[in-house]
Amino acid sequence: MSQHYDALETRSPAEREAALMHALPMQVAHAQKNSPAFAKSLAGVNAASITSREELAKLPVIRKYELLAQQQ
Repeated sequence: MSQHYDALETRSPAEREAALMHALPMQVAHAQKNSPAFAKSLAGVNAASITSREELAKLPVIRKYELLAQQQ
């Protein structure tokens, strides 16, 4: 029996970071398309440009109370 669930668990930190940054624009686009709250908060954000930690840090912070207010 293997000690690891799959090969993803044994990736190097650089490989893990690259995979996360590759998936990030798709996650942002998904949020914009499928969540009215995130669509509003992320309006004007070009999802394809969010490919680094620096770009991720530029996204607006959405507070829990703001999400709750939008759901009411």
